Amino acid sequence: MALSFEELSFKEIKEKERQELQKKFGYSNNHQTPRIKKIVVTMCVGDAVVDSKIIYYVKKCMAMITGQEPGLIKAKKSIAAFKLRKGMPIACKVTLRKKRAEDFIRRLVLEVFPRIKDFKGFSIKSFDKEGNFSFGIKDIRVFIEIEDEQKKKDVIDKEIGIGIHIHTSTKSLLKAKTLLKIRDIPFYD
Repeated sequence: MALSFEELSFKEIKEKERQELQKKFGYSNNHQTPRIKKIVVTMCVGDAVVDSKIIYYVKKCMAMITGQEPGLIKAKKSIAAFKLRKGMPIACKVTLRKKRAEDFIRRLVLEVFPRIKDFKGFSIKSFDKEGNFSFGIKDIRVFIEIEDEQKKKDVIDKEIGIGIHIHTSTKSLLKAKTLLKIRDIPFYD
C-alpha cells in the first residue's frame, strides 16, 4: 500500500512507513526499520570551463530545486585536453537530510516524475550493493521552479542534467526497494 503524500505530514509519513516495514519484515524494534539517511543531488557542467557564468546559473537553479545553497566542486587537477585548470568550479552538490530530503522526494513523486516524457519507472539495476539508489534526470527543466526561471531572458537555453543519489540505512536490495516503493517511487521490474 503506497502512502498518499498529499494528505500526510512529515511525522505521519514516517510513522506509517515504519509500521508498514515492521509488518512486512517482522522487525521488533523501531530502530531496525530501514530509512532514508540522506539524498545527494549533483549537477556537473562541462561547459563551465568555457563560460564561467554557466556554473553560477547552475548553482542558482540547484538552490531553487533543493531549497538549500549548493557547494561548488572544483577540479582536483588540470587536464589540458579539456582546457580544465586545477581549482576551476565544474559542479554543484547538495546533501539533503531529514525534512528537506522528505520534501524533495515528495516533490519528485508528485511534480517531477509525471512531467518526464515517456517515464515508465526505474530499473532495479539503479541500486548498488549497499542498498543505495541512484538515478539521473536528463533535463532540469522538468522542475517547475526552473520552468518559471526559463521564462526570463537571461537564462542559458541548454539541456542540463541532474544526478540524484538516495542513501538508505539498509544493506538489502529488497528492503531498500520496498522502502522506496512505499514512497511511491515507481519501478518497472
